[in-house]
Amino acid sequence: MKQISFIVTKAAKTGNTISDRHVVTLELFDGSKAMIEVIQISYLKDNKIYEIHELSRILHGKDALQKLKLID
Repeated sequence: MKQISFIVTKAAKTGNTISDRHVVTLELFDGSKAMIEVIQISYLKDNKIYEIHELSRILHGKDALQKLKLID
């Protein structure tokens, strides 16, 4: 992998729960790219994350992810 970056597009905190939506962009050395949307819910305990739930979907670049063996 040549580069990986992410942008947080939405975030919220309520009590000990942090929720966010972020978009991850991957670029391979051959120039192919993929973009993944991630919805994450994190639970805090003593100001540290102790549990995370994530749901992700491919926005584009399924071929690039197959090259990385991240999906079938």
